[in-house]
Amino acid sequence: MNDSYYSFNDLRKRKKGKAQISINQRVGGLGNLYISGQNENYWSQSAYDRNLQIGVNGFWEYLNYNLGISYSRNSYFDKANKLLSLNLSFPLGLMYSRQSGNDYAGKYNSLYATSTTTLDGNGKASQQTGVSGTLLAENNLLYSFRQAAAESEKDSMSLSSTFRGSKAEASLGYNHSNKYRQLHYMLNGSIVAFNDGIVFGQPIYGSAIIVSAPGVDGISVENITGVRTDSHGHAIVPYASSYRKNRVALDLTDLNDDTDVNQAVKYVIPTKNALVRADFDSKVGKKAYFTLKRKNGNIIPFGAMVVTNTQTTGIVDQDGKVFLSGLTQSGNLRVKWGELEKQHCTSKFNLSGIDNKKLTQLTLVCHE
Repeated sequence: MNDSYYSFNDLRKRKKGKAQISINQRVGGLGNLYISGQNENYWSQSAYDRNLQIGVNGFWEYLNYNLGISYSRNSYFDKANKLLSLNLSFPLGLMYSRQSGNDYAGKYNSLYATSTTTLDGNGKASQQTGVSGTLLAENNLLYSFRQAAAESEKDSMSLSSTFRGSKAEASLGYNHSNKYRQLHYMLNGSIVAFNDGIVFGQPIYGSAIIVSAPGVDGISVENITGVRTDSHGHAIVPYASSYRKNRVALDLTDLNDDTDVNQAVKYVIPTKNALVRADFDSKVGKKAYFTLKRKNGNIIPFGAMVVTNTQTTGIVDQDGKVFLSGLTQSGNLRVKWGELEKQHCTSKFNLSGIDNKKLTQLTLVCHE
């Protein structure tokens, strides 16, 4: 639209003024009192748009409540909408844990019962009750059941479930009332091609992050439901805050014995709707603690640099020991603690037949 053209709605609703209010205040043990409102008026008409919400929310024991009143009026309509609502939510997992003696943080802690009661300006009431929660070890299967009833209308019912996996997100639901029956399903996901290959993930709606940890497969990304690295060590974090520092962390709980990540946390700052990488320094291979000695029996000097045939590096401590990861079954170590030829030596190692579940400790002789 150019500056010389205005639609009928533009002419009718040329804004004259706008006023807003927002208050949120703790009120003793009652909870939080909130007030928010907005009023807009226009040059070409005496009508106005007005919205107002007043309410209180908080916790009583483990019951979460929200009691509110709302008022809204649109300049196109003469009649205002008024609504009184009460929302209640209670963690059923807490009830289970008390009866069974189990920890509340167990597998039932995500099960909630909810209730919503409303009364409109005409005195008509409606009631909706239901349960919702999550299942599976990562809480990535979400489900809900809702039953609703209103005056002059028959009951309605809805069931829904959503699974959030590493490569996609799937949902299935069913709605039923006296007027219709509806079954709906959806599969959403994303595919990203980048320098190191192709990675599948949950749907992306804005800025996102590509996790790259070569060789680290099946590791979850902290605080991102259902996201794990694929067989190449790649994953998609489907959402990120633009122009802000985003923390990306790998959960190393399930890391196998032959894999090592030097730093499990990275920070990235994406621009709007951008894809950025979070690269992790990972090593796949065996781990070992070597004690290095010279042919005369003396230990290798403190601070000596050790380089493996796979270019893994380490520094010798004061006891002549060095920890190395990402090792092959067998290989060579190059040791250097000065520029002179007599300050260089090499040694061979062989880790075959050694229990991977235990940290290997070997003493090696370094030949000059």
